[in-house]
Amino acid sequence: RGMFLTAMYAIIDTVTGEMNVANAGHPPFLWITQEEVKVMTVDSGPPLGIMAVEYPSTSIQLEKGDRLLLLTDGAFDAKNKKGERLSFDKIVEFVEKHMAEKQLIKKLIDHVNDFSQGTDRADDLTLVEINRV
Repeated sequence: RGMFLTAMYAIIDTVTGEMNVANAGHPPFLWITQEEVKVMTVDSGPPLGIMAVEYPSTSIQLEKGDRLLLLTDGAFDAKNKKGERLSFDKIVEFVEKHMAEKQLIKKLIDHVNDFSQGTDRADDLTLVEINRV
């Protein structure tokens, strides 16, 4: 009936920092190191509910101090009063500018809310930050 769900599934070894991730149509996630913000476009299958499929898994090695930022498309599909979308690239630019700040998630939520102030949201806004300590 036209209903589907995007998802990302990750298993992180908290001792070694190895992460295995599978993606079902979900937007890329951001890998924040001490030096840079990397846009992680891992192998992806279709969203859940479209068809039965095996999803490929990708492995990455997280170092101490690395952070992951997972977000739904509600963050970058937010529109302002002029009907302009915030865009994924603008989200990445914002994260690059504020990546050293401890309250990154709060700042990003405030940024999306300020951008879309006075408009109705068509989608949810979900952000998850994972830190390797």
